[in-house]
Amino acid sequence: MTPVYASVDLGGTSIKCALADASGSIACSRSIPTQSYEGPESVLRRIAGLVADLGHGRSANTMVFFALGTGIGGGVAVDGKLRLGPLGAAGELGHQIVVPDGPKCGCLETVASGPAIAAQGIRLLLSGLAPRLQELVGGDASRVTTRTMAAAAEAGDTNVRDAIVRAARYLGVGVVNIVVTLHPDLVVLGGGVAQIGPLLFDTVRQTLRDSLGMFPTDDVQIMPSMLGEQAGTLGGIALAMKHGLLDE
Repeated sequence: MTPVYASVDLGGTSIKCALADASGSIACSRSIPTQSYEGPESVLRRIAGLVADLGHGRSANTMVFFALGTGIGGGVAVDGKLRLGPLGAAGELGHQIVVPDGPKCGCLETVASGPAIAAQGIRLLLSGLAPRLQELVGGDASRVTTRTMAAAAEAGDTNVRDAIVRAARYLGVGVVNIVVTLHPDLVVLGGGVAQIGPLLFDTVRQTLRDSLGMFPTDDVQIMPSMLGEQAGTLGGIALAMKHGLLDE
């Protein structure tokens, strides 16, 4: 297996850390305040904690990952092991039904994927109901993406905000289904749609709290992927390496 190296840049203001392979390709990076006033031992502990924290899920017993992009995929790890099932397709989280009478199969992918959310933005744009989005894309519907919609929502487009929140609630229902089934330690949301940011995550977390009353959910973390849009690619490489499919 190709080794992974951690690089730490210790500065007076911040500690920066990155994980990379032998070729120098960076997998993930993060920075935290140095807080040097707490003394050298505290700084060393912060460095160790930062290195250990890169790559969500390493300490989780049960973890669920939602890959939110053009479609919605995912994976489930139980007891620290990825569970693929007898057909190798377990963890297709995007195909769970969240709207029984919704479009097509009513699965999560049809209502909360990138194209599904962007389609709502385009509808609002063409209906004259999204003035901030109109400005951001110059009236060009082909430029509407989840990111431009997030920016428009931040700028005050309430209709666009409502469309994002509606999709995030559907995603929250999907998370609730998984939590009530597995009660994972950690739920990670990755992919391009996750770049919407706090509006998406806060809505998913609130949906989980509002919808699940049979047991406390405070111990279930819902976090963004530290690998951003590289999560799927790097995960595939890691899986191949683990099974000896790549030459060392």
